Amino acid sequence: MKQKRQLQQGDKKTTNNLQPSEITTDNILVKEYGPNRNTDTKQKDFLDQYVNNRGLIYKSCKQTAIRYSTFRAWLRDSDSFKLKFDEAQQRVNEQVEESLMRKFNSTSPMAEMFYLKARDRRYALSMSVEGQPDKPIKIVHDRSFLQEISRKIVDKLKSE
Repeated sequence: MKQKRQLQQGDKKTTNNLQPSEITTDNILVKEYGPNRNTDTKQKDFLDQYVNNRGLIYKSCKQTAIRYSTFRAWLRDSDSFKLKFDEAQQRVNEQVEESLMRKFNSTSPMAEMFYLKARDRRYALSMSVEGQPDKPIKIVHDRSFLQEISRKIVDKLKSE
C-alpha cells in the first residue's frame, strides 16, 4: 500500500526535504512514479489510481505521471488495456452503487444517480424517435407533464 503523510506545518512544498520516492500533490506526499517503469506497470498504476479516484481520468494521469494522450493511445491501440479499463470502470460503478445502497433510506441519492446515468448505459434514460426520412421531425412537449415533473423535483429538494 502506498504510504501517505500529511504535510506538517512549516514543511516546504518542494522535494528538497523529501526522499527521492516522494513528491507533493495537493498537500499530500504520494509515491513518485519514475520514468523507468514499463508500459504494463504504468497501465496497472493508472488503473489502480483510476479506481481509487472513482473514475477521474485526469487526476489519475497526474498521480501516475502519464500524459492524457498516452492514456488515450492505450485505449486506441491496446485491446488488453481497453478490457482492463472497462473492468476498472465497472469497479468504479459498483463502488458508487454500493454508496447509493447505503444511502437509500437515509439521504438523497441524487448525486449517485446522476453519476450512474452519466457513466453506465443501464441507468441512462433512452428515447426512440421515429419519422419519415424525407420529412423533419417535430418534437412536441406535453406542458402539463413537464410542469408536474418540475413540481415533484422542487418538492423533493425542499423536503431534504
